[in-house]
Amino acid sequence: MQLSSKWRTSILKRVRRAQRALGTNVITCSYFGAKLSVDMRDLVGYEIAINRFEHRNLEQFAETCRILHPDFMIDVGANIGLYSCVIGANGFADRIIAFEPNPDNYSDLCANIERNGLTAISAAYQKAVGDKSDHVRVTARDGTNFGLCAISENGPHVAEMVALDNMISVVGKSIAIKIDVEDHEPFVLNGAKQLLSRNFGFAQIEARDEGALEVVTELMRSFGWAMIDRHALDAMYERR
Repeated sequence: MQLSSKWRTSILKRVRRAQRALGTNVITCSYFGAKLSVDMRDLVGYEIAINRFEHRNLEQFAETCRILHPDFMIDVGANIGLYSCVIGANGFADRIIAFEPNPDNYSDLCANIERNGLTAISAAYQKAVGDKSDHVRVTARDGTNFGLCAISENGPHVAEMVALDNMISVVGKSIAIKIDVEDHEPFVLNGAKQLLSRNFGFAQIEARDEGALEVVTELMRSFGWAMIDRHALDAMYERR
Protein backbone atom coordinates (compact mmCIF):
# COMPACT_ATOMS: atom_id res chain seq x y z
CA MET A 1 0.00 0.00 0.00
CA GLN A 2 1.43 3.39 -1.00
CA LEU A 3 1.62 6.01 1.73
CA SER A 4 0.00 9.37 1.10
CA SER A 5 2.42 12.27 0.79
CA LYS A 6 1.13 13.67 4.11
CA TRP A 7 1.85 10.47 6.02
CA ARG A 8 5.17 9.95 4.27
CA THR A 9 6.28 13.46 5.25
CA SER A 10 5.14 12.91 8.84
CA ILE A 11 7.16 9.69 9.12
CA LEU A 12 10.21 11.22 7.46
CA LYS A 13 10.12 14.16 9.87
CA ARG A 14 10.54 11.76 12.79
CA VAL A 15 13.36 9.92 11.04
CA ARG A 16 15.21 13.12 10.11
CA ARG A 17 14.88 14.54 13.62
CA ALA A 18 16.42 11.38 15.01
CA GLN A 19 19.25 11.52 12.48
CA ARG A 20 20.02 15.13 13.34
CA ALA A 21 19.91 14.36 17.07
CA LEU A 22 22.62 11.77 16.43
CA GLY A 23 24.72 14.35 14.60
CA THR A 24 23.96 13.21 11.05
CA ASN A 25 23.42 16.24 8.84
CA VAL A 26 24.35 15.18 5.31
CA ILE A 27 22.30 12.29 3.94
CA THR A 28 21.36 10.76 0.61
CA CYS A 29 17.62 10.55 0.12
CA SER A 30 15.09 9.88 -2.63
CA TYR A 31 12.54 12.39 -3.89
CA PHE A 32 10.35 11.99 -6.97
CA GLY A 33 12.56 9.12 -8.11
CA ALA A 34 15.87 11.01 -7.88
CA LYS A 35 18.70 10.29 -5.44
CA LEU A 36 20.02 13.46 -3.81
CA SER A 37 22.69 14.26 -1.26
CA VAL A 38 21.33 17.02 0.99
CA ASP A 39 22.46 18.90 4.06
CA MET A 40 19.63 18.97 6.59
CA ARG A 41 21.00 22.17 8.16
CA ASP A 42 19.86 23.85 4.93
CA LEU A 43 16.16 24.69 4.67
CA VAL A 44 15.91 23.37 1.12
CA GLY A 45 17.92 20.28 1.99
CA TYR A 46 15.71 19.48 4.96
CA GLU A 47 12.52 20.02 2.96
CA ILE A 48 13.83 17.64 0.28
CA ALA A 49 14.79 15.12 2.97
CA ILE A 50 11.20 15.03 4.26
CA ASN A 51 9.81 14.94 0.69
CA ARG A 52 8.02 18.27 0.98
CA PHE A 53 10.05 20.86 -0.94
CA GLU A 54 7.97 22.55 -3.68
CA HIS A 55 5.96 19.32 -3.88
CA ARG A 56 3.05 20.66 -5.89
CA ASN A 57 5.23 22.64 -8.30
CA LEU A 58 7.68 19.79 -8.80
CA GLU A 59 4.85 17.32 -9.32
CA GLN A 60 3.34 19.57 -12.01
CA PHE A 61 6.70 20.18 -13.67
CA ALA A 62 7.53 16.47 -13.73
CA GLU A 63 4.10 15.44 -15.02
CA THR A 64 4.25 18.06 -17.75
CA CYS A 65 7.69 16.82 -18.78
CA ARG A 66 6.45 13.23 -18.76
CA ILE A 67 3.75 14.16 -21.26
CA LEU A 68 5.77 16.65 -23.31
CA HIS A 69 9.08 14.78 -23.13
CA PRO A 70 11.02 17.93 -24.04
CA ASP A 71 14.10 17.89 -26.21
CA PHE A 72 15.75 20.13 -23.60
CA MET A 73 15.12 20.67 -19.89
CA ILE A 74 16.82 23.94 -18.89
CA ASP A 75 17.43 24.62 -15.20
CA VAL A 76 18.45 28.22 -14.46
CA GLY A 77 19.41 28.61 -10.81
CA ALA A 78 19.75 24.86 -10.39
CA ASN A 79 21.04 24.96 -6.79
CA ILE A 80 21.94 21.33 -5.93
CA GLY A 81 20.07 19.95 -8.95
CA LEU A 82 16.68 18.84 -7.65
CA TYR A 83 14.65 19.63 -10.79
CA SER A 84 17.40 18.51 -13.15
CA CYS A 85 17.84 15.19 -11.37
CA VAL A 86 14.11 14.46 -11.05
CA ILE A 87 13.50 15.04 -14.75
CA GLY A 88 16.65 13.19 -15.78
CA ALA A 89 16.28 10.23 -13.41
CA ASN A 90 12.75 9.60 -14.66
CA GLY A 91 13.76 9.85 -18.32
CA PHE A 92 11.40 12.78 -18.94
CA ALA A 93 13.75 14.82 -21.18
CA ASP A 94 16.35 14.03 -23.81
CA ARG A 95 18.87 16.62 -22.60
CA ILE A 96 19.43 18.47 -19.31
CA ILE A 97 21.19 21.85 -19.24
CA ALA A 98 21.75 23.37 -15.79
CA PHE A 99 23.25 26.66 -14.61
CA GLU A 100 24.39 27.41 -11.06
CA PRO A 101 26.94 30.17 -10.30
CA ASN A 102 27.69 29.49 -6.63
CA PRO A 103 30.71 27.16 -6.47
CA ASP A 104 29.49 25.15 -3.48
CA ASN A 105 26.03 24.59 -4.93
CA TYR A 106 27.59 23.82 -8.31
CA SER A 107 29.78 21.13 -6.75
CA ASP A 108 26.71 19.50 -5.20
CA LEU A 109 24.80 19.85 -8.48
CA CYS A 110 27.51 17.95 -10.36
CA ALA A 111 27.69 15.28 -7.66
CA ASN A 112 23.93 14.74 -7.76
CA ILE A 113 23.93 14.55 -11.56
CA GLU A 114 26.60 11.84 -11.33
CA ARG A 115 24.77 10.11 -8.48
CA ASN A 116 21.75 9.67 -10.75
CA GLY A 117 23.78 8.46 -13.72
CA LEU A 118 22.93 11.51 -15.83
CA THR A 119 26.35 12.68 -17.00
CA ALA A 120 25.75 11.40 -20.54
CA ILE A 121 22.66 13.56 -21.06
CA SER A 122 23.50 16.54 -18.83
CA ALA A 123 25.56 19.69 -19.15
CA ALA A 124 26.13 21.70 -15.97
CA TYR A 125 27.68 25.17 -16.06
CA GLN A 126 29.07 27.18 -13.16
CA LYS A 127 27.70 30.36 -14.69
CA ALA A 128 25.18 33.05 -13.89
CA VAL A 129 22.51 33.71 -16.52
CA GLY A 130 21.46 37.18 -17.62
CA ASP A 131 20.96 39.38 -20.67
CA LYS A 132 24.61 39.73 -21.76
CA SER A 133 28.09 38.29 -21.49
CA ASP A 134 29.83 39.63 -18.41
CA HIS A 135 31.38 38.72 -15.09
CA VAL A 136 29.41 39.20 -11.87
CA ARG A 137 29.85 38.67 -8.16
CA VAL A 138 27.76 36.02 -6.42
CA THR A 139 26.86 35.71 -2.74
CA ALA A 140 28.03 32.85 -0.55
CA ARG A 141 25.65 30.23 0.75
CA ASP A 142 23.27 31.53 3.37
CA GLY A 143 23.77 29.56 6.57
CA THR A 144 20.16 28.38 6.67
CA ASN A 145 19.05 28.44 3.01
CA PHE A 146 21.66 27.53 0.40
CA GLY A 147 19.23 28.37 -2.40
CA LEU A 148 19.32 32.11 -1.67
CA CYS A 149 22.62 32.63 -3.51
CA ALA A 150 22.30 35.59 -5.86
CA ILE A 151 24.14 38.16 -7.95
CA SER A 152 25.40 40.91 -5.66
CA GLU A 153 28.05 43.63 -5.91
CA ASN A 154 29.45 42.49 -2.55
CA GLY A 155 29.44 38.75 -3.23
CA PRO A 156 32.71 36.90 -2.50
CA HIS A 157 32.56 34.71 -5.62
CA VAL A 158 33.11 35.77 -9.22
CA ALA A 159 31.18 34.00 -11.98
CA GLU A 160 30.89 34.37 -15.71
CA MET A 161 27.45 35.54 -16.82
CA VAL A 162 25.97 34.31 -20.09
CA ALA A 163 22.78 34.78 -22.06
CA LEU A 164 20.73 31.69 -22.89
CA ASP A 165 20.52 32.78 -26.53
CA ASN A 166 24.30 32.48 -26.72
CA MET A 167 24.35 29.08 -25.02
CA ILE A 168 21.41 27.25 -26.60
CA SER A 169 20.77 27.75 -30.31
CA VAL A 170 17.78 25.62 -31.30
CA VAL A 171 14.63 26.21 -33.34
CA GLY A 172 11.32 24.37 -33.32
CA LYS A 173 12.22 22.22 -30.30
CA SER A 174 10.23 21.38 -27.21
CA ILE A 175 11.69 22.82 -24.02
CA ALA A 176 10.90 22.80 -20.33
CA ILE A 177 12.58 25.62 -18.44
CA LYS A 178 12.73 26.44 -14.73
CA ILE A 179 14.06 29.85 -13.70
CA ASP A 180 14.73 30.68 -10.04
CA VAL A 181 17.35 33.42 -9.71
CA GLU A 182 16.29 35.63 -6.81
CA ASP A 183 14.64 38.58 -8.62
CA HIS A 184 16.98 38.40 -11.62
CA GLU A 185 14.37 36.63 -13.77
CA PRO A 186 13.64 39.56 -16.16
CA PHE A 187 17.33 39.74 -17.10
CA VAL A 188 17.37 36.00 -17.83
CA LEU A 189 14.30 36.38 -20.04
CA ASN A 190 15.75 39.36 -21.92
CA GLY A 191 18.73 37.18 -22.77
CA ALA A 192 16.48 34.35 -23.99
CA LYS A 193 14.34 36.11 -26.60
CA GLN A 194 15.30 33.80 -29.46
CA LEU A 195 15.18 30.64 -27.37
CA LEU A 196 11.68 31.38 -26.12
CA SER A 197 10.30 32.87 -29.36
CA ARG A 198 11.51 30.05 -31.60
CA ASN A 199 10.61 27.06 -29.45
CA PHE A 200 7.62 25.76 -27.48
CA GLY A 201 6.87 23.97 -24.25
CA PHE A 202 6.50 24.70 -20.53
CA ALA A 203 8.11 27.23 -18.18
CA GLN A 204 8.14 27.68 -14.42
CA ILE A 205 9.46 31.08 -13.33
CA GLU A 206 9.77 32.55 -9.86
CA ALA A 207 7.99 35.88 -9.38
CA ARG A 208 8.17 36.96 -5.75
CA ASP A 209 5.46 39.64 -5.83
CA GLU A 210 2.78 41.12 -8.04
CA GLY A 211 5.16 43.61 -9.61
CA ALA A 212 7.61 40.88 -10.58
CA LEU A 213 4.78 38.72 -11.87
CA GLU A 214 3.55 41.53 -14.12
CA VAL A 215 7.01 42.09 -15.60
CA VAL A 216 7.69 38.39 -16.16
CA THR A 217 4.25 37.72 -17.63
CA GLU A 218 4.52 40.64 -20.06
CA LEU A 219 7.94 39.47 -21.24
CA MET A 220 6.69 35.91 -21.69
CA ARG A 221 3.62 37.19 -23.57
CA SER A 222 5.90 39.10 -25.96
CA PHE A 223 7.63 35.79 -26.73
CA GLY A 224 4.32 34.03 -27.38
CA TRP A 225 3.87 32.29 -24.02
CA ALA A 226 0.68 32.40 -21.89
CA MET A 227 0.44 32.06 -18.12
CA ILE A 228 -1.57 28.96 -17.22
CA ASP A 229 -1.09 28.64 -13.46
CA ARG A 230 0.49 30.14 -10.37
CA HIS A 231 1.39 28.57 -7.04
CA ALA A 232 3.31 30.12 -4.17
CA LEU A 233 6.17 32.13 -5.68
CA ASP A 234 6.13 30.47 -9.10
CA ALA A 235 4.18 31.19 -12.27
CA MET A 236 3.72 28.60 -15.02
CA TYR A 237 3.59 29.36 -18.73
CA GLU A 238 3.16 27.39 -21.93
CA ARG A 239 3.63 27.86 -25.64
CA ARG A 240 2.11 25.35 -28.02
